Amino acid sequence: MNIYALQTARNGSKSVPNKNLLEIGGKPLYKWNYDYAKKLEPTLIQKTFISTDIPEILNKHNNSFKRPAHLCKCDSSHYETILHGLFTIENIIQKKVDILVILLGNNRGAYPVDLSTGIQSLKNNVGYDSAMSVGKFNMFNPYRAYKIKEPSKSLETYIDQNQYPDINNLNDKDAYGDVHFFNGSFWICRRECILKNKGLEPFSWLGDSIMPIVQDSKIMELDAPWQTPII
Repeated sequence: MNIYALQTARNGSKSVPNKNLLEIGGKPLYKWNYDYAKKLEPTLIQKTFISTDIPEILNKHNNSFKRPAHLCKCDSSHYETILHGLFTIENIIQKKVDILVILLGNNRGAYPVDLSTGIQSLKNNVGYDSAMSVGKFNMFNPYRAYKIKEPSKSLETYIDQNQYPDINNLNDKDAYGDVHFFNGSFWICRRECILKNKGLEPFSWLGDSIMPIVQDSKIMELDAPWQTPII
């Protein structure tokens, strides 16, 4: 089975400038997940590639390739970036990838043990389309979410009130069961699911049957300055 990893790292972040190169724990943030994947070579992952437009990364790693300009914008399609990475890797290795491990550059949580669990789950269970790293964030469950109503600027619940379940202690964060969010560490996808792109939204390239790899809730992707000390 051909299993390859794709590390993504884009230049020009607005939320946290140069976040993929931000030094965390003695090395650039992007390099944490990259190094974790490298530890699984060649037993589980044949090779790890980097898709980037960052000159420092392109000059440092001979297994990196330049991402096209139209995929380097703040509003560029994540799916198109994954497709470009997949096809570029296949062009380099001259064969089809069976499973693609997708690593984000603004996170340091793609631990080898979790990557291994996800990869093995897809190898051993054909029922899974993909595996995704998640964290349990019950405090952010959608029943506690609000939006600002226009034009009054008053708050209303994000979910319509008539859709709330008839249970006690509605305000308790655990009242609705555990709520898991993608934490930015990794996706592990079968090639056919990426190409179909018909799975559960918002990450439709993951297919419909997604294995959760539950990680510590302190693991998250860096998207705001306040997160830097946590990361």
